[in-house]
Amino acid sequence: MAKQTLLLSVPPSEIFSFAVDRSIFDATQLLAANISEPLKKALLIIFRELAPSYRRFLCVVRPEMFVEATTLKWLNERVDEAKEHICLSDGHSLKAIPGLRNHLFFYAADWLDARERFRRNLRWAPEQLTQFVSTINDMGEASIDYRKFKLNRRILRPSSGINLQHVCWSYSLYSNPHSPEDGANRMLARGVSIHSGLLISGDPCVDIVLCSEAAMHDLNFCRVLANKINEAAFNPSRKLVIQLPSLQSGRNNNLDRLICFLSGLHRARVPIPRLELPRIQLVTSLNSLEDKLPSIKYTLTLPSSIALWQWSPAVFSSAISLTCYLGELRGQVDQEMLESLQKMLGPRAVLAEWSPEALLMRDLGRVI
Repeated sequence: MAKQTLLLSVPPSEIFSFAVDRSIFDATQLLAANISEPLKKALLIIFRELAPSYRRFLCVVRPEMFVEATTLKWLNERVDEAKEHICLSDGHSLKAIPGLRNHLFFYAADWLDARERFRRNLRWAPEQLTQFVSTINDMGEASIDYRKFKLNRRILRPSSGINLQHVCWSYSLYSNPHSPEDGANRMLARGVSIHSGLLISGDPCVDIVLCSEAAMHDLNFCRVLANKINEAAFNPSRKLVIQLPSLQSGRNNNLDRLICFLSGLHRARVPIPRLELPRIQLVTSLNSLEDKLPSIKYTLTLPSSIALWQWSPAVFSSAISLTCYLGELRGQVDQEMLESLQKMLGPRAVLAEWSPEALLMRDLGRVI
Protein backbone atom coordinates (compact mmCIF):
# COMPACT_ATOMS: atom_id res chain seq x y z
CA MET A 1 0.00 0.00 0.00
CA ALA A 2 1.45 3.37 -1.03
CA LYS A 3 2.29 5.79 1.76
CA GLN A 4 0.10 8.86 2.03
CA THR A 5 0.70 12.46 3.03
CA LEU A 6 -0.17 13.56 6.57
CA LEU A 7 -1.33 17.15 7.11
CA LEU A 8 -0.53 19.02 10.31
CA SER A 9 -1.68 22.40 11.60
CA VAL A 10 -0.20 24.38 14.48
CA PRO A 11 -1.37 27.49 16.37
CA PRO A 12 -0.56 30.77 14.55
CA SER A 13 0.97 32.11 17.77
CA GLU A 14 3.70 29.46 17.52
CA ILE A 15 4.84 30.46 14.03
CA PHE A 16 4.24 34.22 13.91
CA SER A 17 8.02 34.80 13.67
CA PHE A 18 8.60 31.93 11.24
CA ALA A 19 9.28 33.21 7.74
CA VAL A 20 7.02 31.27 5.38
CA ASP A 21 5.70 32.50 2.03
CA ARG A 22 3.13 29.80 1.28
CA SER A 23 0.05 28.16 2.78
CA ILE A 24 1.53 24.66 2.70
CA PHE A 25 5.12 23.73 3.50
CA ASP A 26 7.27 20.83 4.71
CA ALA A 27 6.34 20.38 8.38
CA THR A 28 9.85 19.28 9.35
CA GLN A 29 10.95 22.90 8.81
CA LEU A 30 9.13 23.75 12.04
CA LEU A 31 11.85 22.01 14.04
CA ALA A 32 14.21 24.85 13.16
CA ALA A 33 11.66 27.52 14.10
CA ASN A 34 11.34 29.32 17.43
CA ILE A 35 8.46 27.21 18.75
CA SER A 36 7.64 26.03 22.26
CA GLU A 37 9.30 22.94 23.69
CA PRO A 38 6.08 20.88 24.02
CA LEU A 39 5.16 21.57 20.38
CA LYS A 40 8.63 20.58 19.22
CA LYS A 41 8.37 17.35 21.23
CA ALA A 42 4.93 16.64 19.77
CA LEU A 43 6.26 17.13 16.24
CA LEU A 44 9.27 14.90 16.88
CA ILE A 45 7.03 12.11 18.17
CA ILE A 46 4.78 12.40 15.13
CA PHE A 47 7.72 12.38 12.71
CA ARG A 48 9.47 9.47 14.46
CA GLU A 49 6.55 7.21 15.20
CA LEU A 50 4.44 7.79 12.08
CA ALA A 51 7.25 7.87 9.51
CA PRO A 52 6.65 4.21 8.52
CA SER A 53 3.04 5.03 7.60
CA TYR A 54 3.36 8.37 5.79
CA ARG A 55 5.44 9.52 2.85
CA ARG A 56 5.71 13.13 3.97
CA PHE A 57 4.39 15.60 6.51
CA LEU A 58 2.97 18.94 5.38
CA CYS A 59 1.97 21.88 7.56
CA VAL A 60 -1.16 23.79 6.56
CA VAL A 61 -1.23 27.45 7.61
CA ARG A 62 -4.69 28.66 8.61
CA PRO A 63 -6.66 25.42 7.93
CA GLU A 64 -9.88 27.32 8.60
CA MET A 65 -9.53 28.81 5.10
CA PHE A 66 -10.26 25.43 3.51
CA VAL A 67 -13.95 25.04 4.30
CA GLU A 68 -15.73 25.16 0.93
CA ALA A 69 -15.45 23.37 -2.41
CA THR A 70 -13.14 25.77 -4.25
CA THR A 71 -10.51 26.09 -1.54
CA LEU A 72 -10.69 22.37 -0.70
CA LYS A 73 -10.07 21.52 -4.35
CA TRP A 74 -7.07 23.87 -4.36
CA LEU A 75 -5.74 22.15 -1.22
CA ASN A 76 -6.25 18.61 -2.51
CA GLU A 77 -4.37 19.39 -5.71
CA ARG A 78 -1.30 20.29 -3.64
CA VAL A 79 -1.30 17.60 -0.97
CA ASP A 80 -1.67 14.43 -3.03
CA GLU A 81 -5.26 14.06 -1.81
CA ALA A 82 -4.21 13.53 1.81
CA LYS A 83 -6.83 11.84 3.96
CA GLU A 84 -5.56 12.56 7.49
CA HIS A 85 -5.04 15.78 9.42
CA ILE A 86 -3.69 16.33 12.95
CA CYS A 87 -4.63 19.57 14.68
CA LEU A 88 -1.90 20.43 17.19
CA SER A 89 -3.72 22.71 19.62
CA ASP A 90 -2.56 24.95 22.48
CA GLY A 91 -6.14 25.24 23.71
CA HIS A 92 -7.04 28.47 21.88
CA SER A 93 -8.87 26.77 19.03
CA LEU A 94 -9.63 23.37 17.52
CA LYS A 95 -9.32 23.40 13.73
CA ALA A 96 -10.50 20.71 11.37
CA ILE A 97 -10.43 20.36 7.57
CA PRO A 98 -13.72 19.16 6.03
CA GLY A 99 -13.57 15.85 4.20
CA LEU A 100 -10.48 14.61 6.06
CA ARG A 101 -10.09 12.34 9.06
CA ASN A 102 -9.20 14.90 11.73
CA HIS A 103 -7.32 14.08 14.93
CA LEU A 104 -6.86 16.39 17.92
CA PHE A 105 -3.51 16.61 19.75
CA PHE A 106 -3.61 19.00 22.73
CA TYR A 107 0.11 19.30 23.36
CA ALA A 108 0.08 22.03 26.05
CA ALA A 109 -1.42 20.03 28.93
CA ASP A 110 1.40 21.02 31.32
CA TRP A 111 0.49 24.72 31.16
CA LEU A 112 -2.13 26.10 33.52
CA ASP A 113 -3.51 28.78 31.16
CA ALA A 114 -3.63 26.35 28.23
CA ARG A 115 -5.63 23.78 30.20
CA GLU A 116 -8.11 26.45 31.26
CA ARG A 117 -8.44 27.71 27.66
CA PHE A 118 -8.98 24.20 26.38
CA ARG A 119 -11.68 23.39 28.91
CA ARG A 120 -13.40 26.77 28.36
CA ASN A 121 -13.30 26.24 24.60
CA LEU A 122 -15.07 22.89 24.89
CA ARG A 123 -17.49 24.12 27.53
CA TRP A 124 -18.68 26.94 25.26
CA ALA A 125 -18.72 24.97 22.03
CA PRO A 126 -18.55 21.20 22.66
CA GLU A 127 -19.86 20.52 19.15
CA GLN A 128 -16.35 21.27 17.87
CA LEU A 129 -15.43 17.71 18.82
CA THR A 130 -17.82 16.28 16.21
CA GLN A 131 -15.23 17.29 13.58
CA PHE A 132 -12.65 14.84 14.99
CA VAL A 133 -12.42 11.06 14.90
CA SER A 134 -9.85 10.74 17.71
CA THR A 135 -7.73 12.52 20.27
CA ILE A 136 -4.01 11.84 20.60
CA ASN A 137 -2.45 11.33 24.04
CA ASP A 138 -5.41 12.82 25.90
CA MET A 139 -5.51 11.89 29.58
CA GLY A 140 -8.70 13.70 30.56
CA GLU A 141 -7.61 17.32 30.20
CA ALA A 142 -11.14 18.47 29.39
CA SER A 143 -13.26 15.63 30.76
CA ILE A 144 -14.40 14.84 27.23
CA ASP A 145 -17.46 12.62 26.90
CA TYR A 146 -15.97 10.19 24.39
CA ARG A 147 -19.12 8.11 24.03
CA LYS A 148 -21.24 11.15 23.20
CA PHE A 149 -18.85 12.35 20.48
CA LYS A 150 -17.79 8.86 19.32
CA LEU A 151 -14.13 9.75 19.73
CA ASN A 152 -11.29 7.26 19.97
CA ARG A 153 -8.33 7.73 22.29
CA ARG A 154 -5.09 7.25 20.40
CA ILE A 155 -1.81 6.81 22.29
CA LEU A 156 1.40 7.89 20.56
CA ARG A 157 4.37 7.13 22.78
CA PRO A 158 7.98 8.04 22.01
CA SER A 159 10.20 5.00 21.43
CA SER A 160 13.02 6.86 23.23
CA GLY A 161 13.44 9.97 25.34
CA ILE A 162 13.29 13.44 23.80
CA ASN A 163 15.74 15.80 25.45
CA LEU A 164 15.80 19.24 23.82
CA GLN A 165 17.98 20.92 26.43
CA HIS A 166 21.65 20.85 25.49
CA VAL A 167 22.74 21.85 29.00
CA CYS A 168 20.67 20.51 31.89
CA TRP A 169 20.95 21.87 35.41
CA SER A 170 20.53 20.60 38.96
CA TYR A 171 19.80 22.71 42.05
CA SER A 172 19.88 21.83 45.75
CA LEU A 173 16.58 22.99 47.22
CA TYR A 174 16.56 26.21 49.22
CA SER A 175 13.21 27.67 50.21
CA ASN A 176 12.65 31.15 51.62
CA PRO A 177 9.01 31.11 52.83
CA HIS A 178 8.80 34.89 52.51
CA SER A 179 10.16 35.21 48.97
CA PRO A 180 10.10 32.59 46.18
CA GLU A 181 12.24 35.00 44.12
CA ASP A 182 14.98 35.05 46.76
CA GLY A 183 15.04 31.27 47.03
CA ALA A 184 15.11 30.90 43.24
CA ASN A 185 17.98 33.36 42.81
CA ARG A 186 20.04 31.64 45.52
CA MET A 187 19.56 28.25 43.85
CA LEU A 188 20.28 29.69 40.42
CA ALA A 189 23.62 31.05 41.65
CA ARG A 190 24.64 27.65 43.04
CA GLY A 191 23.29 25.41 40.28
CA VAL A 192 25.53 22.90 38.53
CA SER A 193 25.29 21.39 35.07
CA ILE A 194 23.65 18.00 35.39
CA HIS A 195 25.69 14.81 35.35
CA SER A 196 25.02 11.11 35.61
CA GLY A 197 26.43 11.08 39.16
CA LEU A 198 23.27 12.78 40.39
CA LEU A 199 21.73 9.30 40.61
CA ILE A 200 24.10 6.64 41.88
CA SER A 201 23.30 2.93 41.68
CA GLY A 202 24.34 2.45 45.31
CA ASP A 203 21.81 4.97 46.56
CA PRO A 204 18.83 3.85 48.63
CA CYS A 205 15.51 4.05 46.89
CA VAL A 206 15.12 7.47 45.26
CA ASP A 207 11.82 9.33 45.08
CA ILE A 208 11.37 11.03 41.70
CA VAL A 209 8.61 13.61 41.26
CA LEU A 210 7.48 15.09 37.94
CA CYS A 211 5.87 18.53 38.19
CA SER A 212 3.75 20.64 35.87
CA GLU A 213 2.72 24.28 36.07
CA ALA A 214 -0.89 23.24 36.59
CA ALA A 215 0.12 20.90 39.44
CA MET A 216 1.91 23.74 41.25
CA HIS A 217 -1.52 25.42 41.55
CA ASP A 218 -3.11 22.27 43.03
CA LEU A 219 -2.93 22.61 46.84
CA ASN A 220 -3.32 18.87 47.47
CA PHE A 221 -0.42 17.98 45.19
CA CYS A 222 1.72 20.78 46.66
CA ARG A 223 1.08 19.44 50.18
CA VAL A 224 2.09 15.95 49.08
CA LEU A 225 5.26 17.42 47.56
CA ALA A 226 6.06 19.47 50.69
CA ASN A 227 5.66 16.39 52.90
CA LYS A 228 8.01 14.41 50.65
CA ILE A 229 10.56 17.22 50.93
CA ASN A 230 10.38 17.15 54.74
CA GLU A 231 10.73 13.37 54.79
CA ALA A 232 13.89 13.56 52.68
CA ALA A 233 15.24 16.53 54.63
CA PHE A 234 15.13 14.69 57.98
CA ASN A 235 15.90 11.14 56.81
CA PRO A 236 19.51 10.51 55.64
CA SER A 237 18.40 7.35 53.80
CA ARG A 238 16.00 9.26 51.54
CA LYS A 239 16.81 11.11 48.33
CA LEU A 240 14.37 13.22 46.32
CA VAL A 241 14.76 14.29 42.68
CA ILE A 242 12.18 16.73 41.32
CA GLN A 243 11.67 17.64 37.66
CA LEU A 244 10.90 21.38 37.46
CA PRO A 245 7.64 22.40 35.73
CA SER A 246 7.75 23.48 32.09
CA LEU A 247 6.35 26.95 31.38
CA GLN A 248 5.06 28.70 28.28
CA SER A 249 7.49 30.21 25.80
CA GLY A 250 8.88 33.57 26.85
CA ARG A 251 9.22 32.57 30.51
CA ASN A 252 10.52 29.01 30.32
CA ASN A 253 13.93 30.02 31.69
CA ASN A 254 15.32 28.31 34.76
CA LEU A 255 14.67 31.28 37.08
CA ASP A 256 10.96 31.42 36.24
CA ARG A 257 10.66 27.64 36.55
CA LEU A 258 12.23 27.75 40.03
CA ILE A 259 9.93 30.61 41.09
CA CYS A 260 6.88 28.70 39.83
CA PHE A 261 7.94 25.64 41.83
CA LEU A 262 8.66 27.54 45.06
CA SER A 263 5.45 29.57 44.77
CA GLY A 264 3.47 26.33 44.66
CA LEU A 265 5.26 25.02 47.75
CA HIS A 266 4.50 28.23 49.65
CA ARG A 267 0.79 27.97 48.78
CA ALA A 268 0.70 24.61 50.58
CA ARG A 269 1.62 26.37 53.87
CA VAL A 270 3.67 23.38 55.03
CA PRO A 271 6.84 24.47 56.91
CA ILE A 272 10.06 23.50 55.08
CA PRO A 273 13.56 23.93 56.56
CA ARG A 274 15.14 27.22 55.46
CA LEU A 275 18.41 25.52 54.61
CA GLU A 276 20.16 24.28 51.51
CA LEU A 277 19.02 20.67 51.19
CA PRO A 278 21.49 18.67 49.04
CA ARG A 279 19.43 15.44 49.27
CA ILE A 280 16.64 17.23 47.39
CA GLN A 281 17.64 18.04 43.83
CA LEU A 282 15.59 20.07 41.35
CA VAL A 283 16.49 19.19 37.75
CA THR A 284 15.58 20.87 34.48
CA SER A 285 15.36 17.66 32.44
CA LEU A 286 15.01 14.16 33.82
CA ASN A 287 15.33 12.74 30.31
CA SER A 288 19.06 13.54 30.48
CA LEU A 289 19.35 10.90 33.24
CA GLU A 290 17.39 8.24 31.37
CA ASP A 291 20.39 5.95 30.91
CA LYS A 292 20.96 5.78 34.70
CA LEU A 293 17.40 4.88 35.68
CA PRO A 294 17.54 1.09 35.08
CA SER A 295 20.46 0.82 37.51
CA ILE A 296 18.76 2.42 40.52
CA LYS A 297 15.69 1.74 42.63
CA TYR A 298 13.18 4.56 42.48
CA THR A 299 9.52 5.37 42.90
CA LEU A 300 7.73 7.86 40.67
CA THR A 301 5.17 10.46 41.73
CA LEU A 302 3.34 12.68 39.28
CA PRO A 303 0.15 14.73 38.87
CA SER A 304 -2.56 13.89 36.37
CA SER A 305 -1.79 17.22 34.63
CA ILE A 306 1.64 16.03 33.47
CA ALA A 307 1.98 15.33 29.74
CA LEU A 308 3.04 11.69 30.00
CA TRP A 309 3.69 11.40 26.26
CA GLN A 310 6.73 13.70 26.58
CA TRP A 311 8.57 11.12 28.66
CA SER A 312 10.52 8.08 27.54
CA PRO A 313 8.89 4.69 28.27
CA ALA A 314 12.08 3.84 30.20
CA VAL A 315 11.26 6.51 32.80
CA PHE A 316 8.09 4.57 33.69
CA SER A 317 9.12 0.97 33.06
CA SER A 318 12.19 1.23 35.33
CA ALA A 319 10.17 2.47 38.33
CA ILE A 320 9.26 0.23 41.27
CA SER A 321 5.91 1.96 41.56
CA LEU A 322 4.10 5.01 40.24
CA THR A 323 1.60 7.19 42.09
CA CYS A 324 -0.57 9.54 40.04
CA TYR A 325 -2.42 12.26 41.97
CA LEU A 326 -5.69 13.02 40.21
CA GLY A 327 -6.07 16.70 41.07
CA GLU A 328 -8.89 18.16 38.94
CA LEU A 329 -9.82 14.63 37.78
CA ARG A 330 -10.91 13.55 41.27
CA GLY A 331 -13.95 11.33 40.95
CA GLN A 332 -13.85 11.43 37.12
CA VAL A 333 -11.58 8.48 36.35
CA ASP A 334 -13.34 5.71 34.44
CA GLN A 335 -12.22 2.37 33.04
CA GLU A 336 -11.44 3.83 29.62
CA MET A 337 -9.15 6.45 31.14
CA LEU A 338 -7.40 3.76 33.17
CA GLU A 339 -6.80 1.74 30.03
CA SER A 340 -5.30 4.81 28.32
CA LEU A 341 -3.02 5.38 31.31
CA GLN A 342 -1.86 1.77 31.22
CA LYS A 343 -1.14 2.03 27.50
CA MET A 344 0.89 5.17 28.13
CA LEU A 345 2.89 3.58 30.95
CA GLY A 346 3.43 0.24 29.23
CA PRO A 347 1.61 -3.08 28.80
CA ARG A 348 2.81 -4.48 32.14
CA ALA A 349 1.54 -1.62 34.32
CA VAL A 350 -0.92 -2.97 36.90
CA LEU A 351 -3.36 -0.90 38.96
CA ALA A 352 -2.63 -1.74 42.62
CA GLU A 353 -4.78 0.84 44.42
CA TRP A 354 -7.44 3.33 43.34
CA SER A 355 -8.80 6.08 45.56
CA PRO A 356 -10.60 9.36 44.80
CA GLU A 357 -7.27 11.18 45.31
CA ALA A 358 -4.68 8.99 43.59
CA LEU A 359 -3.85 5.89 41.56
CA LEU A 360 -1.01 3.54 42.48
CA MET A 361 0.52 1.49 39.66
CA ARG A 362 2.94 -1.40 40.21
CA ASP A 363 4.83 -3.95 38.07
CA LEU A 364 5.56 -1.38 35.36
CA GLY A 365 8.06 -3.68 33.68
CA ARG A 366 11.08 -3.35 35.96
CA VAL A 367 13.23 -6.44 36.53
CA ILE A 368 14.91 -6.20 39.95
